[in-house]
Amino acid sequence: MKLRYFTNISHELLTPLTILSCLADEIESPDKGDRKRVGLIQTNIRRLKRLLQQILDLRKIDSKNMKLFVSYGDILAVVRGICEDSFDLLMKNKQIVFSYSAEQEEIKGYFDRDKLDKILFNLLSNAYKYTPQGRSVRLDMQVYVFDRHQYLRIRIQDEGIGIAPKELDRIFTRFYSNRHNKSELSNGIGLSLTKELVELHHGTIAVESQPGKGSLFIVEIPIDKECFTADELKEVDSVKDRVVETNGKEIVEEPETEEEGEKGEYTLLLVEDNAELLLLMKGLFAKTYQVATAENGRIALEYIREHNVDIVVSDIMMPEMDGLELCRTIKSDVATSHIIVVLLTARISTENQISSYEVGADDYIPKPFEPKVLKVRLASLLKQRRKIQTEFKNNPKAGLILHTGFTSLDEQLIEKALKIVEENISDPKLDVVTLADHLHVSRSTLSRKIKAITGQTPLDFIKDIKMKYACRMLENKTVTVAEVVIALGYSDHKHFTTSFKEVFGITPSEYQKKLKTQ
Repeated sequence: MKLRYFTNISHELLTPLTILSCLADEIESPDKGDRKRVGLIQTNIRRLKRLLQQILDLRKIDSKNMKLFVSYGDILAVVRGICEDSFDLLMKNKQIVFSYSAEQEEIKGYFDRDKLDKILFNLLSNAYKYTPQGRSVRLDMQVYVFDRHQYLRIRIQDEGIGIAPKELDRIFTRFYSNRHNKSELSNGIGLSLTKELVELHHGTIAVESQPGKGSLFIVEIPIDKECFTADELKEVDSVKDRVVETNGKEIVEEPETEEEGEKGEYTLLLVEDNAELLLLMKGLFAKTYQVATAENGRIALEYIREHNVDIVVSDIMMPEMDGLELCRTIKSDVATSHIIVVLLTARISTENQISSYEVGADDYIPKPFEPKVLKVRLASLLKQRRKIQTEFKNNPKAGLILHTGFTSLDEQLIEKALKIVEENISDPKLDVVTLADHLHVSRSTLSRKIKAITGQTPLDFIKDIKMKYACRMLENKTVTVAEVVIALGYSDHKHFTTSFKEVFGITPSEYQKKLKTQ
């Protein structure tokens, strides 16, 4: 069987793989009696997910897209987590005596968490698979120094069926299957992938074995900072939780202490042609967002034109209208260009990422995606938008130019709106309808745009610009508050003072006195 076969079907595997990823995250155990059953479900879901992921990893290795992301951390804690979370229960169920130990009480160094996880998982899976009931599997770790650099040595010893001497040099070949094993199926991918990952980590892997007595796999990898290039080193902020690799870049996950936003505050439109995945994704985000769904870009666009939408998360490969065309249409229409668009795709290529950003996508995440990564990324995009809105509100100058976070259409609209308000600053009849007419947009479109870009209603936007204009006038110490009231078209001095204080927290007179003391 050729590797080409696996790469050709990998696109079909991505949807079930994504579904498995979501399920593994969402399964909970409310009752103590169900914990063992749910634990088994979670373990097997994750194992199946890993098997499918191996196919995708091999494709990334063949296409030279597999990168090393090294950071400093607690190696012993990672290894312990793999053993306890994935293998303790499996080994006990098969009545295998499983143990792991380290010569040092603490092992810290530089390593790629994702690669080490996959290396150990494959080797322990291999030991579990080929070790009969009642026998043992042991993992030992030690740190040693070679050529003035620290190395980690991991030994995984099993009492399994063993490997014949003439087959030892073939076990790291793709699609190799141990012919001594009659009861188990093997895809022949795990050990080949493991060797590729060890070598990517600048390490070595060796095996010793005797038929009927078991096998010993020895992995040695460097853990000194100096052993890695600048491109491979990725420092992680200690206040962050962990780093998740996704298609050659990193997303830092913050501890999930609270959800960003409240349900109903933002509307999220999910666009996906797979009904099962669409339903699952809706459930994942239902606690945080007001969620709507669409089966393709055309249906999504119809919904967007009739409803207020803050974020669109869309697959790229869809019938009728794909995600790229949907994003291009959204970002090129002044009525919708403010909407955040995140594209999901199975096409793991630089060209596809470039295409996504060329049509204006705010982010690009490859399938299969981790639900937590997508949640954190959406929260980050919303946080960035709120930051821009706060900067706009707090800037005392009316002629603010937006720098990031919005399309040129959005910036042009706001700059034009600012100019219209300033040109009509003394007109008491300037209202939302007048502003919408000058901008040649509907009142509802204006409301959505102003709210998305500045966080204000159009009426508050007009008032805010007037108050900022008042600040600029009051900077001239010869100008009186009464003159400012007339210049801004207010007929009531008290109304102006109240509006000014609502925006800046002090009265116009207090503001002018404060300027004089500076």
